[in-house]
Amino acid sequence: MLFISPPDIPIEEIRNTNTPTAQWATNISMKMGILSLAAYTLKHVDAQIRIIDLGLEISNNEDSFKTMIWEEFLRLTMSKVFDSELPEIVGISALYNSNAGYMELIASTAKVLWPGVLVIAGGILPTNYYRYVLDEAPSIDAIVIKEGEKPLVGLLTAGDKKEYLAGAKGWMTRERLHEEPTMDLINDLDEIPFFRYDLIDFDAYQKLNRYHGERSSDSIAVSVMTTRGCPYGCCFCASHTVHGKKIRRHSSERVLNDIHKLKELYKVNIILIEDDLFFIQKEYALEVLKGISKMNLTIEFPNGISIQHMDEEMVDALKTAGLKMATLAVESGSERVLNEIIHKPYKKLSRVKYVVSLLRERGIYVRAGFIIGFPGETMEEILETKRFMKETGFNWVQIFIATPLVGSELYDICKKNELLISDSLEKFHFGQSNIRLSHSTSEEFVNLRYLMNLEVNFVDNYDLRNGSPQVALIGFLDVINRVPNHAFAYYFASQCYEKMGKEDLCREYQAKYREIVLASSEWMGYTKHFNLPIGEMAEL
Repeated sequence: MLFISPPDIPIEEIRNTNTPTAQWATNISMKMGILSLAAYTLKHVDAQIRIIDLGLEISNNEDSFKTMIWEEFLRLTMSKVFDSELPEIVGISALYNSNAGYMELIASTAKVLWPGVLVIAGGILPTNYYRYVLDEAPSIDAIVIKEGEKPLVGLLTAGDKKEYLAGAKGWMTRERLHEEPTMDLINDLDEIPFFRYDLIDFDAYQKLNRYHGERSSDSIAVSVMTTRGCPYGCCFCASHTVHGKKIRRHSSERVLNDIHKLKELYKVNIILIEDDLFFIQKEYALEVLKGISKMNLTIEFPNGISIQHMDEEMVDALKTAGLKMATLAVESGSERVLNEIIHKPYKKLSRVKYVVSLLRERGIYVRAGFIIGFPGETMEEILETKRFMKETGFNWVQIFIATPLVGSELYDICKKNELLISDSLEKFHFGQSNIRLSHSTSEEFVNLRYLMNLEVNFVDNYDLRNGSPQVALIGFLDVINRVPNHAFAYYFASQCYEKMGKEDLCREYQAKYREIVLASSEWMGYTKHFNLPIGEMAEL
């Protein structure tokens, strides 16, 4: 069997990598769903499994990607994964709307390469939009509904696979479109073995992973998941449509054994806990954190830490367990937007300030995630959010554009009220504005979001403004690592080095800033917008 994960933005945007906003490669991370499917499958079936992460393949083979037609690159990438035996099944993982444009090309390429192969698809997009996927991708034979572990094992062990698909739980085919979709979930997550990290290029994911903290040459990060499900109803989220609202979890003993195994096998020292809601059962979270605290690790929660579940006891436990950088799921700096539009479980922004103060008192770097561009959100509320970003004490913020994911309440609202700018699903990703807004065109809003990012994180950086250049430098160097031609990161890093008395590094980074700006009309425009120097820098 071959699992394939497509990139998370359209291929034409990946090819346009010469602009400051082209940061597609920063989103590459280990595919946890596929790793779980592989582990559970190999527990029950004697099979050969291969995994292709197309985003990683593009990143690792950039020269070939740039010189080859995309269809050629894809065919070559798919064809080289098997030496002799050919795949009987190809599974396409599609989490986001933006994966839609890849599905038929991947499926049809598989059928050309391996005549008779069965092509299946699963994930948030196929689960919620199975009619669309089956219509737009005629080369796909069947779709897994919700989670795929048990349905996939059933398929692989079936004698007549087409007969099995015709009636089995957890599957949808064209012949079954008149039926209500069914699901076949695992209740005890401990039934899933240790994830099969050995099936991926583990080292390649170290170049770009979801940890944004300070790293050294021996830093090794890995993603893990301890729970599935979320009972909350944030309007932009569709995860519950696959994993449900009921929380299911691995036992704390199993989680700690897995982490110990990762240390032993892969020398891991950074654990990225990717759960949607790790903290909802306090006793469980504290038990896991207590166990991790004995392992001398750094931990992070890239999907965001729930504001609702933070108190002094939890923050202390996080600090002891190795949390150096907290990513908070704040979402908005307007209480009306939080309550009436997003439906966050916490109601008051004073709680955010309280949590930030707890973290800062313990020396933890504070990142925060925000989403702007919801239907009904006013421009004044967006500016209110920007003021909140600047004033609250965040070391860094991530600003996303509201994206109507299939399966989310936001998508249903936009569809019902004809607010979608384009019905082309592949355009629906977190860097684009696809919602009709009363105050901005799509192009204006994308530019607004990027200017806000430059203003809050660089021009008016909280730590530079408050005399902490060493802390500010953490964010700037992380950006340079991920987006090597980011002019503002170089400029403001040079300002940090100047304040730190490191004159040689200051001049080096200033020179790189000037080189980038003078070679890019877009960066030149941003530089002029914020009145940054363009000519020779002043003598130190």
